[in-house]
Amino acid sequence: MFGSILDISDNFENLNSFIIIGDTETEAFLEKFVGFLGGFVFLAIGLFKWIPGVQALSDLVNQRTLELQETNTSLEKNRESLEVLADNLPVFISLKDTEGRFQFVNKCFKDWVCVNNDDIIGKSVYDIYPEEQAIEFSAKDREAIDNNFVLSQEVELSYPDGKTRSVISTRFPVSSSTDTVIGLGTINFDITKHKVAERLKNEFISTVSHELRTPLTSIKGSLGLIKSGTVGELPAEFLSMLNIAYDNSDRLVLLINDILDMEKIEAGKMLFQMKPTDISSLLEEAIEANKGFGDEHGISFVHLGTANQFLVDADKDRLMQVLSNLMSNAAKFSPPGGRVELAAVRDNGIIRIAVKDNGPGIPEEFRDTIFEKFSQADSSDTRQKGGTGLGLSITKAIVEEHGGTIDFHSEAGVGCTFFFTLPILQ
Repeated sequence: MFGSILDISDNFENLNSFIIIGDTETEAFLEKFVGFLGGFVFLAIGLFKWIPGVQALSDLVNQRTLELQETNTSLEKNRESLEVLADNLPVFISLKDTEGRFQFVNKCFKDWVCVNNDDIIGKSVYDIYPEEQAIEFSAKDREAIDNNFVLSQEVELSYPDGKTRSVISTRFPVSSSTDTVIGLGTINFDITKHKVAERLKNEFISTVSHELRTPLTSIKGSLGLIKSGTVGELPAEFLSMLNIAYDNSDRLVLLINDILDMEKIEAGKMLFQMKPTDISSLLEEAIEANKGFGDEHGISFVHLGTANQFLVDADKDRLMQVLSNLMSNAAKFSPPGGRVELAAVRDNGIIRIAVKDNGPGIPEEFRDTIFEKFSQADSSDTRQKGGTGLGLSITKAIVEEHGGTIDFHSEAGVGCTFFFTLPILQ
C-alpha cells in the first residue's frame, strides 16, 4: 500500500490529492484513510510551526492598540487644552463644516449670541442671525471656502439684545492633510470701543482745530501786514524774528487745515464739485501756483507733457491740492539746483500723472505705511524737512474719491516718482 501524502502545512489545498495503488476496495479504503490521517498529522505539525508567528502578530496588535489608545488620550487632552485656550480669548471663535453647520464655538461666541453649546452645534448662521445678515455671512463663508483663501472685513453685527457692534471678521479655510478643505474657521474681534474712542478723539481734534484756525488765521494775517512794511520799517533784528513767527504760524495753519481735511474725509463730509477738467492745463496751473515754494528750495518745476487735452471728471481744486502735496514733497527732498518733472500719459481708458524728483528716494520698508496718517520716512533728514504727516494720506483719499489709484517708484540715491491714475472722461 502506497499513497502520496502531501505536507499540508505548505500545500493544504492539495490535501485530497492521492495516487491510489491498492488492488481491492478494502486496500484502497485503508490507503485513503491513512492518507487523510497523515494529512491531519502534518496539519497539526504545520499549525505548531505557525504558533510563534501568531503569537508575535498578537503581541504586535496589542502594542499598536495600546499606542492608539495613548494617542487618542493625548489628542483628547490637546483638544481640551485648545478649548480652554479658546474659551479664554476675548474674541468670537467658531468652526463650521463645509455645509455651514457649526462644529465648535468658544465661550465668548456663546455669550455673545446668548446660547449654550447644545443650541448651536449643528446649526447654521440662519439659526442665530437675522435673515439679511445670515445671507451675507453665508455668502462670505462660501466665497472663502470655494476660493480657499483668507477673507477679512469690518462688519456691523446685530446682537440678540438689539445692540450693534463693530467687528473685524476673519474667515479662513481649514484643510486636511491632503489639502482638501474640510471646514471654515472664523475669528471675530469686537472693535466697538476702539471705534468709539477713535470717533471721540477725532471730534476733539476737529473741535480744537476749528477753535484754533480762526485766531491763527488772524495772527498770520497780522504778521503778514507787519512783515510787508505796511505799518512802517522794522529793525533788521526784529524782522528776522518776525519771519520766524510768520513761518511758524503758516505751518500751524497748514497743519490745522490738513487735520480738518482728514476729519472731513473720514467722516465722508468732504464735498467734491466734479466737472470736466483738462489735466494738461491743470499741470501748468500747478507749476505756476507752486513756483514760489520751488524758488524757496532752489527747485524748478518742469512740465514734460504735450498740449494734448486729457479730460477727466474731477474737482479741480482737490486735484490741485493733490499736485501741490506731491510737488512740495518732491521739492523739499530734492537737492538745491535740481528740478521736479511733471508728466501726464494716456494709457487706454486712464490717464497717469507723475511727479518725479531726484532726491534720496524712499526706503522700501516704508512702502506699506507711506500713505498712512502721520507716516513719514523715519530719518533725521526727513524730520528736518517738516510736514504734518497727513499730506500723502489726504492725497490718497482724494485720488480714490475720483476713482483712481496712487503709488510710487523709488530708487535710493536716484529719486522718487509718485504717480496717480484717473479715468479719462469718455
